[in-house]
Amino acid sequence: MQAPRHRLERRHGGAVWHLEIASAPGNVLDAELCAELAQAVREVEAEPKARLLILEGAGSNFSFGASVAEHRAEEAPKMLRAMRELLLAVHGSPVPVLALVRGYCLGGGFELALCCSWIAAAEEARFGLPEITLAALPAFALALLPGRVAPAVAEDWLLSGRHFSAAEAEAAGLVRVALPALELESWLSSFLAREILPRSAPVLRLLRSAVREERQRALSEAFAREERRYLEALLPLADASEGVEAFLARREPRFRHA
Repeated sequence: MQAPRHRLERRHGGAVWHLEIASAPGNVLDAELCAELAQAVREVEAEPKARLLILEGAGSNFSFGASVAEHRAEEAPKMLRAMRELLLAVHGSPVPVLALVRGYCLGGGFELALCCSWIAAAEEARFGLPEITLAALPAFALALLPGRVAPAVAEDWLLSGRHFSAAEAEAAGLVRVALPALELESWLSSFLAREILPRSAPVLRLLRSAVREERQRALSEAFAREERRYLEALLPLADASEGVEAFLARREPRFRHA
């Protein structure tokens, strides 16, 4: 059995928990790692004093995204199911979640950050949904992103596949704060002291559940719809297979527009 690729640490007497995606350098999210992370989120939920879960990538990047190899037709159903379960676990957790982002936060990694209550980012962080460049769909971002930023911004990020800065994400209202990397820990300490540690754990958790309840139901339905679109409309296309195989072979794709 593969060794765990995450680290879960208890801090502040169990009020704060730190979950690190420990699959550096890219912290790529495959189905097995998604299942590990979802289980870790559930473990934190079971801790009655937990008031915040900090989600971070090991090394210099948050996450390059979901495993491209698992975008192949034979692997995609398992990958989509595992990613859906992780995203719903994070989005629906009664414990608020803060994504602490350094380096690249792309694709499935960006979708994971979108499920968090807050995103704090280093100024040099880069976000993006590059799936379109592989002739793939950012299935879960299609449901998540329009609820977090203005529709025109969401459409630009989805259709362009471009990388964008933490400053742009902050200006769009997605990122709570974008700071020099060396200042993030100081900001985090202040954030905990002001907004997390003084709060009643059961009331904070009750409030987070209330805030998320209706959206969680809607997301569950939207995720199922986008999974069907991916499996039934995208995967039969030759270009979808070509995009994945070209990426894995490190060559330019030769799309047939079919």
